[in-house]
Amino acid sequence: MVSDFLLETDERLKLNENKILLYPEVPVKARKFLKFKKNKKGWWITNHLCDQVINYAIPIFEAKYPNAIDIFAFDNNTNYRAMVKDALKC
Repeated sequence: MVSDFLLETDERLKLNENKILLYPEVPVKARKFLKFKKNKKGWWITNHLCDQVINYAIPIFEAKYPNAIDIFAFDNNTNYRAMVKDALKC
């Protein structure tokens, strides 16, 4: 499974070579991989997403765009079954 952040301006959220030199403590890419394990263990869960956003996406975005406000939109189609039975689904 791959989880990544796409930007309207630059495609994927990552630092360029200049920003890597300026911010060596910031991760280079926000992309994360998860390999599925036997017996359905190891599914991508909310904790993985929170780690990715807090420790990768936000620091990269702030280094890349220091005077901007970041807004993240998520496609949660894999979480539909987490809703109540009568929830409106499109």
